[in-house]
Amino acid sequence: MSRASFRQADIERIIRAAEKTGATVQVDLRSFVVTIFPGTGLIPKPAAPLFGFPDGKENWDDDGPYEKPDSMGRVYSNEREPIYPPLDHREHGMMERLIALGVGNNVHSYGHRNFGPSTQQKLLDRGYVEVTHQPDGKFTDDEICLTKKGLADWKALEKHRSKYWSL
Repeated sequence: MSRASFRQADIERIIRAAEKTGATVQVDLRSFVVTIFPGTGLIPKPAAPLFGFPDGKENWDDDGPYEKPDSMGRVYSNEREPIYPPLDHREHGMMERLIALGVGNNVHSYGHRNFGPSTQQKLLDRGYVEVTHQPDGKFTDDEICLTKKGLADWKALEKHRSKYWSL
C-alpha cells in the first residue's frame, strides 16, 4: 500500500480483518494513519474535560486601566490616546513639520509631500490647522499654520506615549 493514499479496497480489507479478530479500527485519511484497538470492539473514549476552576473563582479586575508593569517593565493601558481617531501617516507627517515650525507660522501647502486637499481638510476638521486661502482659489496657493489646540493635543499625545511607551 502506498503512503500517498488509501484506496477504498485497502480500507475495506483492513475493516474485514478487524471484524474477524474483534478489533476496532480508526482510519485518519488526512495523516494516513490506521490505529487498531485490539479486542475491545469499541473505540476508547477520551477523558472527560475538566470543568470548574481548581483555584476557586476567577477574579478579573476590569474596573480601570491596567497600569502595573510586567516583568519587562512594560505598562499597558485601556486608556484611549488623546487624539482619536488616530492620525494617519499623512496627518502625522504634516503635524511633525508644523510642530517644528511652531504655532502661527504660515507655510505653503504645496511644499510638502503627502499633503493634499483631503489631508488638509482632515486636520482642519480636527481644529489643528488654520488655512488661509488665496484670492485665485488654487489649493497650491493655500497657507496653513498650526493652532494652539493642535499643539496642545500633540503634547498630550507625546505625554501619553511616554507614559505608555510600549504602545
